[in-house]
Amino acid sequence: MIAIISSGIYTTLQDTGRFGFRKYGVPISGPMDAVSANNANHLLNNDINAALLEFTLQGAVLKFNHPAIIAITGATNSPTVNDESISINTPIKIAAGSMLKIGRCATGSFGYLAILGGFKGEKRLNSLAHYKGITTNQRILKGESLFFSPHPNQDVPIDNKPTMINWKTNEIPAFKGPDFNMLDSQSANLLSASNFIVSNEISRMGYRIDSERPIVAREIITAPVQPGTIQLTPSGKLIALMPDCQTTGGYARILQLSNKSRSILAQKRTGEHFSFNICD
Repeated sequence: MIAIISSGIYTTLQDTGRFGFRKYGVPISGPMDAVSANNANHLLNNDINAALLEFTLQGAVLKFNHPAIIAITGATNSPTVNDESISINTPIKIAAGSMLKIGRCATGSFGYLAILGGFKGEKRLNSLAHYKGITTNQRILKGESLFFSPHPNQDVPIDNKPTMINWKTNEIPAFKGPDFNMLDSQSANLLSASNFIVSNEISRMGYRIDSERPIVAREIITAPVQPGTIQLTPSGKLIALMPDCQTTGGYARILQLSNKSRSILAQKRTGEHFSFNICD
């Protein structure tokens, strides 16, 4: 068992998400930066669907009442165990009674804490992923406890290497979306040539993105969307849909991001600039 001494700014349990329920309007959820989350589980030889913690900008403070092996990945932060610095992107042994503090993210927005065997809890719609209205809470809370199954083999496993991506890059690959051809040639060229700015309207549902010059496309009849879909609003601004996004939308779906590209965008902060590298 792990006691939550401080929950950080916004820390949630995530696994790969809820599948098979979009026809009822249920979002998929899952990690904002799937690459870093998968790395954390991979470092411990966990199943890819093992539940882990996702922390936003500032991590939690946790007291371990049982020994464990953990891995921390994602945004650059300064984790400590009993006030001694520990490394990220590698398995770390935690002794019973130890205090783990995950610091403020110096760069990037989302970090991940995996534990050998994964966190346990009550699944709702086949997932532990926190989501308001589905799970009892929408994030972890101070004073509560996290549960896991202490692993019989407490030797640090593992010589797995994480899949490192350059999420500090200012160029994000994107595929043409199903409504890309609704853009006239001028707007299509602007989409490729412009710099974009992450606005202050960002959440697990979506990132609103400001452009240097308005890009125009007409609205569409409501159609399916998914995490990574880039919508173009009538105001000429873009919305990048994230894991907790809705299942349908009425804005033109001009681009689609892969998991890797969505991970790069998720780590961008308000005010950061980037461009799209558009592929067929």
